[in-house]
Amino acid sequence: MRKIHPTFFPLALLLWGCAVFPALAGIAFDESSKTITLSTSNLQMQINTDEMCVLDRMVLDGVEVVSPPQPVFSGVQIAGQWYTSMKTASPTVVVDGDTVTLRGIRFGPDTALVEETWLFAMIDNQISWRIERTYTQPATLDDTVMPAWDFSSMTTWEGAILDHGGVAWCRFLDQPHTTYGCQAQTVTLWHPADDRCLRIEPRLEPSQHMAVRFTHQPEGAFRYASVLTPEPLKPKHNLSRFLHARSDLWAPFQVEAGKLAVDYILTPLRYSQAYNRGTFVGIDGPLVNAILDTIARYGVIDRNIVGSNGWRTGYKCLHEPWFAQMALAIADPDYTQNLQDSLNYERDHAIQPDGRVKSRFFFND
Repeated sequence: MRKIHPTFFPLALLLWGCAVFPALAGIAFDESSKTITLSTSNLQMQINTDEMCVLDRMVLDGVEVVSPPQPVFSGVQIAGQWYTSMKTASPTVVVDGDTVTLRGIRFGPDTALVEETWLFAMIDNQISWRIERTYTQPATLDDTVMPAWDFSSMTTWEGAILDHGGVAWCRFLDQPHTTYGCQAQTVTLWHPADDRCLRIEPRLEPSQHMAVRFTHQPEGAFRYASVLTPEPLKPKHNLSRFLHARSDLWAPFQVEAGKLAVDYILTPLRYSQAYNRGTFVGIDGPLVNAILDTIARYGVIDRNIVGSNGWRTGYKCLHEPWFAQMALAIADPDYTQNLQDSLNYERDHAIQPDGRVKSRFFFND
């Protein structure tokens, strides 16, 4: 096990809080405070295992994006009650070189106990996080997070670009509890003012399904939650992917006793490089990029639902002709693929027996 001077962790946390100096590279476990530090050249994370198991600090490029009291955690909601890794017996911690394993994370009622193991690994300038979950008994879940990321405020990020070509734009989550969700996996969070960018890429088994949701938390945090399920989730309220001032987006679902797992790859990026559209002559290039990654993407409601109204209104008109032009400007293969899939879906499902084409998709239809 790597030996660290006992004054390192208090000093590191002080410096993290001031966003001045990065922690040492690698993995270190402070047994006295029961905290684990994982550090790359520009990404530092702290895991607190003191009668809990949460990621309670994250610093990216010197900016603290996760901080107490809003952590990153795992959990389930059963019969209206949340059970999470924020309250669990201290897990067993094993550090082995550039990996750390946390076992014995348990939460839930006795009738539906959940057990998890977390494994972290350093991969160059990336951090890999594997969550292995065991449902000990069949259960009906109102909701689940695996995990939920509570970022410090609604201004920590401009939003999250999604792997179906759309965007979860913080500006449109303007009230506490307001929520947007969809069938997406990889998210890329970005802040254009200082070029910060963090990609969170899950790797699933073929039989698994993932949805995400984004919520304006009542205390001001920006929550991004990943929901891993055996079957695709269904909206709880008609076809709504967006709810004003409430967060119960997904319908309850069944899980069987057994195991499931997901690997997340956390990659720090530069927004100006990850979404570089070349040099603009005679116009404001950064402003054009901002439009293409917010307003232009907002019309993507979900997979197979690409339009130009957007996920707040819940409308998508099938007759609007300019989506291919938008795809050329957005220049994102994910958007182009989802547009293609949407047109194919409409061809297969929107044409009625008499040849007429349904004119729109709407949440409440």
